[in-house]
Amino acid sequence: SDNALMEKYFETETLSEDEIRRGLLGATRSEGTKAVPVLTVSATHSIGVLPLLDALVSFVMPPSERRVAVESERGGDVEYLEPPQADGTPAVAYVFHSHTDKYGTLTYLRLFRGSIKGNDTLYNLDMEQEERLGNLMTIRGDAQIPVEALHAGDIGVVAKLRDTRTGHTLASKSFKQFVKRPLFSMPVYAVALHPRTQSDSAKMGEILTGLSNADPTLHWYQDGTLKQTILEGSGGTHIDVAIRRAERMGVGLDTSVPKVPYQETVTRSASAVYRHKKQTGGAGQFGEVHLRVEPLPTPTGEAQDVPTFEFANEVVGGAISQPFVGSTEKGVRQVLDEGVIAGYPVRYVKAIVFDGKMHPVDSKDIAFQIAGRGSFKDAFGQAGPVLLEPIMKVRVTVPEENMGDIMGDMNTRRGRVLGMETEAGRSIVTAEVPLAEIQRYSNDLRSMTAGRGVFTMEFLRYERVPAQIQADIVAKSAKKEEEE
Repeated sequence: SDNALMEKYFETETLSEDEIRRGLLGATRSEGTKAVPVLTVSATHSIGVLPLLDALVSFVMPPSERRVAVESERGGDVEYLEPPQADGTPAVAYVFHSHTDKYGTLTYLRLFRGSIKGNDTLYNLDMEQEERLGNLMTIRGDAQIPVEALHAGDIGVVAKLRDTRTGHTLASKSFKQFVKRPLFSMPVYAVALHPRTQSDSAKMGEILTGLSNADPTLHWYQDGTLKQTILEGSGGTHIDVAIRRAERMGVGLDTSVPKVPYQETVTRSASAVYRHKKQTGGAGQFGEVHLRVEPLPTPTGEAQDVPTFEFANEVVGGAISQPFVGSTEKGVRQVLDEGVIAGYPVRYVKAIVFDGKMHPVDSKDIAFQIAGRGSFKDAFGQAGPVLLEPIMKVRVTVPEENMGDIMGDMNTRRGRVLGMETEAGRSIVTAEVPLAEIQRYSNDLRSMTAGRGVFTMEFLRYERVPAQIQADIVAKSAKKEEEE
């Protein structure tokens, strides 16, 4: 940050304390360098607090002299609001935290530019609507301290905003740019949620939405295929904190390891005939369907947008009328979500009805739905059915001495190592690993590296499950079905 200081150090190999402070000041306040002072502090034992405060005064640039990163649209090119960030300029604030409890929501914001007063109205650029602020406060411990106004650099708290969430930009209506959000890592840990009571089930969605709005690294969703409520976060501790917070807000939740979202498909063509015949005292039911299944291409490389199911009609001569062909398709589609061999969704299959029989009196819609389901299941079972499993791309960063442990562990998880590199004295391993083998990897990585390892994980594609593992999954599914 200072060429003169650098030359002096090379010549004398010494710098005075004032010179070190001056060089560090230039490095921390420069826009072109990324120097960040690191201080060790214990507030509970009052260790290092005064040096921290001195460092804030000495090395941190005043808010009025900082530039602010903004973008004209989310994900667009980054521009900068150059200093000074004076009171007379349009107000620009970023919501960095929301805290929800049984009394309501407190919204924490950082004012980057301009000034605001209690009961002012700002425009939420993300929601495209105005928000009236009400009373302004600052938080000190548990105490809420009212303030009349906030200025550039101030952190304030507002209660009971309607639609403002963490990550939103609040600004004067004349201001049209978003404050750039920080980049958050993708979730690497997930649990399935089970409400303890019917009352907990009714309130669960609202509470989870509030927690997710307050924490951008927390996500929840209803998985329709697995019939589970999934909560995702950055690790086991992160999830545990969210669960305890939900309990304080009146919702009791138990957790379990989520089911792996396997998929079922076929590897070859096969045909089957199914006849549904039911005769009672009155009108009967009759429908016969001849159906063939064929595999469809699975997503590969850039071709990710491929159909997961197709239905075709090759019936000639009116063996089955068009309405009953539609009934057959309806019956086939009923099987897609419930699966055939292990109860997982059916994907990348084409079903073709090519012949059949009907009765002039007893053939009905329900009869051909049943015949369609039966013929599809029979043909599917003869077409080399396989399970597909999600493959994740994993990037693990660990100290160099842990590299061997990580490599060996990846092999036990059916992982394929794609590459290894070193960055800033730490080893980085990139690998492809089945999701089934890595659902609790954050706990295992913490044990292997004494908490010094981190990793990221993202979905890559689906691949066929090895035959031995597939047999175990199918057997467990059959046993569970018998028990139920």
